[in-house]
This record gives sequence, structure tokens and C-alpha cells, in this order.
Amino acid sequence: ARPPAPPPPHYLPDLYPSNPVRAMIVDEAVAVIDQILLLTPKDADAAVRAANRAEFQDSGFLRVGMELLEGRLRRSGGPFLLGAQLTIADLYVRAPLCDLFELGQFE
Repeated sequence: ARPPAPPPPHYLPDLYPSNPVRAMIVDEAVAVIDQILLLTPKDADAAVRAANRAEFQDSGFLRVGMELLEGRLRRSGGPFLLGAQLTIADLYVRAPLCDLFELGQFE
């Protein structure tokens, strides 16, 4: 019988680290992103929403959360949250958080 074919070169089986400290950093990043999305002002009135979002960006959790994520990334040496290891947190940043800005969901 032939041995199974090797996985393709883009196959990444370890998107969630087995090391508990590294796993906690991934969990923290996902929780921060969730909180940013949850706490983003969603007022019905456009003027109120814009004012609340400006505050959220300047001094609210958006600023705090982004500073935390940027610090983690800087300390890891990049290009990913855990340095050279791509994780589910890196992918999770892209979809909801980047779309918040790129799709104009955050004025």
C-alpha cells in the first residue's frame, strides 16, 4: 500500500497553540476583538453615533484594545501575534475587525 500523500505546503495544522501561555495570548486577542465589536457604539442617530464612536476611538476600548494588540504584535517580533506562528487570532483579526473599517462600518 502506498503511504498517504503529504499535506500541501499551505497546510497549517497548529492554528491554536498547545503551549498554555501562547494559547492564553491567542484567547486574549480573540476576547479583545470580541469586546471591540460588542462595545462599538451603534446608536440609531447618526450624529450621536459619530460622537460616541469618536470618543470610543480616542479614549475608549477601541484605543485600549488596539494598543494591547499592537503591543503583543510588537513584542512577538511579528509578522503574527505569536511571531512566525499564524494562529486563529491572526485570522480572527482580519475578518471582523478589518471589515469594521474597510467596509465603512466605522465612520
